[in-house]
This record gives sequence, C-alpha cells and structure tokens, in this order.
Amino acid sequence: MRSLLQVAGLSAEGRLIWRCIIACSLGISCTVSGVDRLKGWAKKATPTTEGERLPNLYDTLRIMKHDRGVDQALLYLMSLRRDQLLMIKTPSLLSQLSRVACLNTESSSTTETPKNNSPKALKRALGAIKLLSQLQAPPPCLAERWLRPGLSSSRQVTGDLAFDLLSRASALAYRRGGRVDLLQGMTKHPDPEVREHAAHAGADPETLCTCLNDPWRLVRFAAIRGLEKVSDPRGLCLIETMSTLDDDLRIRSVIALGRLAESSWAKGQSTPPHLSQALRELSRAPQESISIRRAALVALARWGSFSEAEAMVIAHLKSGGLVEVTRGALHAIISSGSQLSKTLTHKIIAESESTVLRLDALKWLSDPRAPWESLDPPYTTSQRLAFVRELLKGGVHHQLYEATILRVLESLESLVYNPSAREGYSLPSFDLEDEP
Repeated sequence: MRSLLQVAGLSAEGRLIWRCIIACSLGISCTVSGVDRLKGWAKKATPTTEGERLPNLYDTLRIMKHDRGVDQALLYLMSLRRDQLLMIKTPSLLSQLSRVACLNTESSSTTETPKNNSPKALKRALGAIKLLSQLQAPPPCLAERWLRPGLSSSRQVTGDLAFDLLSRASALAYRRGGRVDLLQGMTKHPDPEVREHAAHAGADPETLCTCLNDPWRLVRFAAIRGLEKVSDPRGLCLIETMSTLDDDLRIRSVIALGRLAESSWAKGQSTPPHLSQALRELSRAPQESISIRRAALVALARWGSFSEAEAMVIAHLKSGGLVEVTRGALHAIISSGSQLSKTLTHKIIAESESTVLRLDALKWLSDPRAPWESLDPPYTTSQRLAFVRELLKGGVHHQLYEATILRVLESLESLVYNPSAREGYSLPSFDLEDEP
C-alpha cells in the first residue's frame, strides 16, 4: 500500500491520512502515535497564505468522515475568511457540515458512533452551524432537529441548555441565510431568541403585529424591523401599538412607518389619513423627545408631506427657538426634494441666529446625495458654487463659519470640475440609528 501511495505522489502527511481512512473503513483503529501525528498535521496545516488554503480542502473533506478528524477539520475551516469559504463551497462540504450540525453520525467510512450528549458533539454542532451560516446554506435538517419545540427526543439527547443553544444558532443561521420559509411559525417558539430571529427575518405581517406585544423587548424590536422588510399595508399596525412601546422602540416605529412610503403598494398614493394624523401629532407634541419629533418630520417627508417641516423652519426664523427640531425639519425638506428646499436653505443661512443650523444648511449645499438637481427648476452645482462665493465675498466674522464655507466651496468646485466625484453616492437614509 505504501508503494501505491508513493506512486500517487502524496506527501508523508497525505499518506498518513489515507492510511487512517483505510484502516477505519476496515474497522481497525489508528495507533495513538498515528492520531497524534494527524493532529499535529492539522495544526501545521492551518493556512497562513492564500496559496496554502485551497489545496487542503480535499484532505479536509476526507478526515471529516473520520470521527477523530472532525474537530481538526472544523478548526481549519473556521480559520478561513468568508470569501475563502465561498470559494470552496461545494455540495460535498455542505453535506459534511450538515451531518455534523444535525448530529447525524451515520457514515460508511467509520463504525464508531460518538456520544451525541457529549460536550464535544455540542461544540462540533455549533461550529458547523456557524460555518453553514457564513456559507448562507443552512440545511432543512436544522429546523427538523433543533427548531421544533414538540420534539422532546432532541432535548433528551442533548439536555435543555444544549438544545437551547443549538436552537438559537440554527435560527440565526436561517435568518442570515434568508430562509424565511424554514422560520415560519417560529414567532411562537418558547425561546425568545428564536422568536427574535424569526421576526427579524420577516414573517406574516399579522404575526409580526402580534409580536409587537411580546414580553421580550428584543422580539418587539425585531418585529418592527420585520414589518419594514415585508412592506405590507398591514404594517400600519405600528400606529396602534406605539403608545405601549418605550421611547427607543417608538423612534424605530416612526422610522419604519416612514420607510413604508417606499413600498410598491404606497407608490402614487397619498399618506393614509390616520398615519398622517399620528405623525403630525408626534411632530408637534412638546412633551415628546426631540428625536421622536425629528423622526416624525422625516417620516412625513418620505410620504410627500412637507407642510409640517416647512412650518417648523419658518417658525424658527421668526422666534429663533426649536433649533434641534428645526435641524430635523431641514433634513426632511432637503432629503425628500421639497420645492422650497432652495428658498428655506438660503433663508436659514441669511437669517438664522443659530450657528449650528447655518452650518447644517451650508453642508447640505455641497452634499452630492441631496437631490438639488431634481428641483424645478434644478439648482445646479454651478449655481450653488456661485452662491457660496458670494457669501465669502460678503465677509464672515465667525471663524468656524468661514472654515465651513471654504470646505463647502472646495467640495463644490470638485463637483463642477470632476463630475464623477458624485458617483457612488446614494440618497442618505436620514435615520437616527440603524441596526449594525
């Protein structure tokens, strides 16, 4: 056998692996020294350069069929970056990882059966699920094995703690892999983290509306994000539940209601009356936090309602108050392409007593993401450049204001003489916070 392996051109380590595989297939255990050498090879084989990584895939798949090689194979695979894992994504690799993740120990290459209730088996299953999540290919067997609360046999095998860990890891893998179909019904799972992942992935809108009353806060947050994703008219149920949420979740609900304006069903439609009324009340309510009022103004602007934001700017110019809310109003007006964007921006720069607000207005003039060109008539980059030059000529007595004008002037000149500088930008989301 040795001569045949030498003729095949295999290295000493490769010949050792093949001897172990053949011995195990015949029911003969490898010697202790041989196993130690195998572990030593796995540590040495941990790749350090791009060229060293891919050739080890074939050997990795082989030793994964042997119980003593699974740990080393998983260690090797987890040392790879995600892009390298995707390069070696093959049906054979997915099959082997699925076998480990679902604790399916049937294999034609070994007669040994590891104990499924051992910490080692749990560690292997969690590692395999993590790799399948990175490959965005979680198998259906995860749902059958770990996400069905009625399957008491799995709990008896692994114990409650282990079962919960594997359930959460499986739900997260399905969420990252976009397997919403395999998470259906999981919003009623007894484990709150599983419910959270199911809601984040996006489920039936009526189910998500029910999740807004879940006792677990993260499930309620996930339900709000899920309603954003499904983009269904039933997502307006957020209006009725906002009064029961804390401030942070209310802000997220307002942002979600604004994003529903971008849904296909909302195109060409006016703002639903009950939604418009709710957002207007929030933007005007002095007892509400500044963040909620700003979010409400932006949400109204997404639906094409600018009157509240425009009134807020005009009120500020008259009284000089409400600076932070007015910043949100200016944000909403410019980002959503109100025809009064140009006029109100000029008025703020010329008349506002707030340096912070004037600086905001100046920065918007040079922001290539702002839809100035879509106004009627368009407010071109050359026109904005001429306006800023006039400001500089008029004399500036505030050092910070002058420095900002110079930076805006430089940015506008770059856009005029290098139009490609605006490429790669997209309209800003104007959200206060977002999920990382």
